[in-house]
Amino acid sequence: MRLLSPAGRLLDVGSGAGFPGLPIKILLPESEVVLVESQRKKANFLREVIRRLNLQKATVIQERLESIHPEDSGSFDAIVTRALGSLEVFLKLSFPLLRPGGSSIIMHGPKGKEIFSALEDEATEIGFGKSRVETYLLPLGNEERTALIFSRP
Repeated sequence: MRLLSPAGRLLDVGSGAGFPGLPIKILLPESEVVLVESQRKKANFLREVIRRLNLQKATVIQERLESIHPEDSGSFDAIVTRALGSLEVFLKLSFPLLRPGGSSIIMHGPKGKEIFSALEDEATEIGFGKSRVETYLLPLGNEERTALIFSRP
């Protein structure tokens, strides 16, 4: 949670079963969370979870990232993804959606540091400024994971 603003606006791309967007919403109830999931079955599941948990300021968009509306440009404090296809495409598409000072966060496994090295130059070309890798342990099993963080100046 140290990477996110308690009352910020978060976009979770490729939300699937709601991770990490729904747990973030539960832990940071003042935040606004937008879950993007292109598959109708998964999007409907997310809507049902939001309804049953009565989560306020949580919405689902059943689209792909490249279809997010231009009026959302510059409106997110953080954009997070995990298990997404092309990370380079994710960075290109997420950059215009971020507010100045916002961050694109890629949740990755133990090889995240290697992936980060390959993405760092691409991120700079796109316009990202400061970038970094943060490691953390999963609560069960103490498995190391990485968060690749690319910040918009």
